[in-house]
Amino acid sequence: MLITNNTQGDYWFGPMHLLAGVGQTLTLDDTSDTSLYLIDDVVADAVNTLYLADMIGVTAASSPFPRPTGVPSLLRLSGSPEALVYAPQGSLCTRRDDPYGATTLFVKTTGVTLNSGWVSLTGAQRASYNAVVTSPAGTASAAQVMLGLGGAITPIASGNVLIVISGVWQNASGAGNQMTVGLYTGPGSPPANGAALTGTQRSALPAMTSVLASTTTVAGIRTGFATVSAVETTVSTVAALSTWGSSTASALLPFQLQATVTGLALDTPYWFDLAFNSSSGTNTISYVTVSAAEV
Repeated sequence: MLITNNTQGDYWFGPMHLLAGVGQTLTLDDTSDTSLYLIDDVVADAVNTLYLADMIGVTAASSPFPRPTGVPSLLRLSGSPEALVYAPQGSLCTRRDDPYGATTLFVKTTGVTLNSGWVSLTGAQRASYNAVVTSPAGTASAAQVMLGLGGAITPIASGNVLIVISGVWQNASGAGNQMTVGLYTGPGSPPANGAALTGTQRSALPAMTSVLASTTTVAGIRTGFATVSAVETTVSTVAALSTWGSSTASALLPFQLQATVTGLALDTPYWFDLAFNSSSGTNTISYVTVSAAEV
C-alpha cells in the first residue's frame, strides 16, 4: 500500500517512518507473509486510526482494508453499545438491563478503532406496543390538535418501527362536516389530548366527510312491519318516512392509518399519536386500537 501524509506531522508504523509534510509518501508491505501490517496489530491499528481520521491517505491497499485487529472479547453492560464501546471485530456484547425480559446480544462488525457497527443478533427481541383507547375527548378546533393516545415505544434492535392506528369517528352535528387526520411521532413524552399540533408527520392527511346515521330502508320496513297497512299506520306521509329513523349525529365511520418510521435512535423513547380537527361541530374519535412493532 502507498501511504500519503495529509498533515505536517510525522508518523511511525513500527520501524517504518512517514516523514512530516503534506504529500510525503511511504510504501508499506501489506501482502507478504512478513508484512507488519498483516501480522502486527499495533502497526495495523496505527495505519487504520490515522486513515479513518483522514490524517493519511492510503491507495493500492490489499483487501480487506482497514483490516480487523485485536482478539474478539465478550462484554456486558447497560444499554446499547452502539457509538459508545470500542472493541475488536467479532466481539459480543450482552445487555444486563434488557427491558423485554431476555438478554439482547450485539456483535461488532467493524474494527477496534471504531465504536460504531454493533448489530443486534437477537432478532426476536424487538420492542412492541399495543393498547385500546375507548373514548378520548373530541375537538371542535379548525386547526389540527393532538388526540392524546399516549402511545410510546423504545426501539432496542433495528430502530425501524411499524405503527398502525385504527378507530371510528363521528361528527355531532350531522352530515357534510369534515375531519382531517394524520399520524405523527416525536421523541420524549406523548402529547396530551387537545395539545397543539406537534411532532413529525408520518402519514397522508386524509379529509373525511360525515354522513347521517341510519335511515329507514325498505328492508328495514319489511323486517319491522308485517303488512303495508302497518307501515301506513305508523308512517302516515312520505315526508315522515324520509326522516323516520334518521339522526342529527353522523354515522360512525371506520378509518386506519399506518406508517413505517425508520432510523430511530436505540434506547430512546418515541411517542406516536393522531392529530385531528373539525370543519364544523365536534369530531370525536373512539374505539381506537394503537399498535407499534419494531421491524
